[in-house]
Amino acid sequence: MTPEISEPQTEANLLAEAIHARKELEAELNRTQRNLAARVAARTAALRRTNEQYYNEILERRKAERALRAAERKYRGFFENAVEGAYQSTAEGQYLSVNPALARLYGYASPAEMMSTIGNIARDIYVEADKRRHFQETIERNGEVRNLEYQVRQRGGRILWISENARVARNRKGKVLYYEGTIRDITRSKKAEAEAARLEKQLLQLQKMEAIGTLASGIAHDFNNILSAIIGHVELAQDNLPRGGPADSHLREVLGVTQRAKQLVGQILAFSRENPSERRPVRLGAICREIIRLLRATLSPSIKIREELSAGDDEIIADPAQLHQVLLNLCTNAVYAMEAKGGVLTVRLENVTLPLPAPPASGQLKKGSCVRLIVKDTGQGIPLEVIGRIFEPFFTTKPVGEGTGLGLSVVHGIVKSHGGEIRVASAPGLGSTFTVHLPTAGAG
Repeated sequence: MTPEISEPQTEANLLAEAIHARKELEAELNRTQRNLAARVAARTAALRRTNEQYYNEILERRKAERALRAAERKYRGFFENAVEGAYQSTAEGQYLSVNPALARLYGYASPAEMMSTIGNIARDIYVEADKRRHFQETIERNGEVRNLEYQVRQRGGRILWISENARVARNRKGKVLYYEGTIRDITRSKKAEAEAARLEKQLLQLQKMEAIGTLASGIAHDFNNILSAIIGHVELAQDNLPRGGPADSHLREVLGVTQRAKQLVGQILAFSRENPSERRPVRLGAICREIIRLLRATLSPSIKIREELSAGDDEIIADPAQLHQVLLNLCTNAVYAMEAKGGVLTVRLENVTLPLPAPPASGQLKKGSCVRLIVKDTGQGIPLEVIGRIFEPFFTTKPVGEGTGLGLSVVHGIVKSHGGEIRVASAPGLGSTFTVHLPTAGAG
């Protein structure tokens, strides 16, 4: 049988167990508090470190934002105040931004006005659409263009030459965001280059003409000797033939033609400056008739010559060879203007007394009696944009190989050197009229 436990002993045991359980509970509670405190301390430290990291990041971001704003202000100042034009545009040809320099370059009062006016760069700016395609092909292929030169159209229609540097901006996927670049006006330098090329071409032409003149003078000397021999033999033959016979008549014709050939040689020598200019009293009407006679033999039937040589006093002090050059150049130019459709060439000679009602176009003609030479054609006329340059050396509207541009400049120089003046009146489709005034022999 189980022994019976007394009531006092049972209570003592229960109390002891309760005390022990309480101690264990307190111990567990203490351990839990210590663990919780440790976890709170670790979490607090982690939060502190995170907060410090966020704080540092915020400081760095604020510094970056301040630097970015400063860079933006610097870039904006550079963009707004740059001497050269600057822009950003879409690949499709619309401006995103332009600076004042570019707006001024294209003739606009402000960037806003320019951007609101220009809707398509290729259409509104470029003179040649092919240049825009070349620009886009180059910048897409290389990512940039360097010193690309082309013509643009300013507001109002004026054409400018520009030089452009540009690059393409892309996102991470390679998509084009925009183009940006700078533009510089090089119109003056282009004009200077063109003028230098023109002067170089003129120099080469002068050298060529000098060589031709040297060659022509040598040939003329030799030909003059041949003509002298022909004239001598003709004169000897005439001495051995009866006067008035058929043979004598033919020899007289040969002698006359040969004398005219010597005069032509004399003109060549005078033009090449081998012979000095010899001025003497000359009948301008006689020279006009001689030139007209030569022209009649060579003109096509579609061109008629009207001869109006009514000047009573046509004697001037001049070089006959140079007067031949003046008449021949003016008449051949008139014939050239009428080659396509034919027409009428009028050569008029008359006396006038200065002063004239209209101011002279060139020369320093004095007051007094003078002879007026008019060479008029019914040809195609001279365009208004050309008429102011026709007396310039080497300027010609004829195709390559058909004119040197020296004819009218030589005429101008000869007339001026004789104390005269030359004028021109013309309009497209209405023909041209060249008027030459030369003082008569008695006017000086």
